[in-house]
Formats: sequence, C-alpha cells, structure tokens
Amino acid sequence: MTDLFASKRLTTRRGRDLLAQEKPALVDAVLALLTPKVVETLPEYFHGINNRPKALHWLQRTLAEGELLVVQLKARQQIIAFILLHSEERSTEETKTDTELHIGYLLAQPYWGKGYASEMLISLIEYFQDKKTISALNAGVAASNGASISLLEKCGFCRVKSHSKESLFYRFKL
Repeated sequence: MTDLFASKRLTTRRGRDLLAQEKPALVDAVLALLTPKVVETLPEYFHGINNRPKALHWLQRTLAEGELLVVQLKARQQIIAFILLHSEERSTEETKTDTELHIGYLLAQPYWGKGYASEMLISLIEYFQDKKTISALNAGVAASNGASISLLEKCGFCRVKSHSKESLFYRFKL
C-alpha cells in the first residue's frame, strides 16, 4: 500500500484504502483511538464508540462525509492518529472556484505532548502546498482545547473572526 505522504516518524495513508485491505485493524484502531478523553470536545457522533459495530459505523459515516487519513508510526506501522478532510468549493471575485479543506485531527492519548501532532499537521500542510490543488485549510476547535489551539498557531494557522464563544476557527492559506 502506498503512502500518501510521510515525515520523519510518520506515514499517512487513505482510510478508504486501509478499510478495503485491513478492515479489522482499522476498526480496532478506531476503538483504541476514540477514547473519552480524545473526543471530549468533539461532536456527539465521536462519543460512545465502544464496540466493533459502532467503530465500523463511525468509519463508514466518516468516509461517506469526506476523506479519512490514517497516520501510522513508521517504525511499527501502528495507527496513532486520524485526519479528517472535507472539501468546500468557494467562488472568488474573479469567478473562479477555489477548493478549501476543512480539517480535523485525532491523536491517540499516549502520543500527546511528543511532537506527533505538529509533525502530522506540518506534513499535511506541505503535502497540499506541493499539490497546489487546495487554496486553504480551515480548522475549528473548542475554545477550551488549549493544546489544539497552540498546535494550530504553532503550525501557522491564523484565527478568523467568529461569533461563537464555544468554538474558534483557524485558516491556513496555501
């Protein structure tokens, strides 16, 4: 299976490909990754994934709504994170259409604070900068999620105005 992109310690692959080829391992990874602490600031459909049928349903729903990228440790091929992508086309004043991506990410709790999230997000940015097919990456984050806010800002995302007190929104222009 081909890597979509890689960094020093991580490889990233399409979830759709892994689901077709390694379904049991991917379902198990969903169960291991979507713990209450990891999903505490996320929408309700991320919560309560505590058995294989629910994990499979979550995978199918996520893949139906957009793209799921699976991040693995290079050394062990162990899944440690997911990146969720949803595209949106926007018309510009020049009547051309730009495609932007809304991104989300989930990193397994044992890997917090070790630089994996930064490495993953920087690799994603570099991948889309090289592809030149996306005009911007957008991310929403709970106002209470200081670690994710710091990550976005560290990786060069700029906060955009919002009327929400519970969520903050960030943008990276490619």
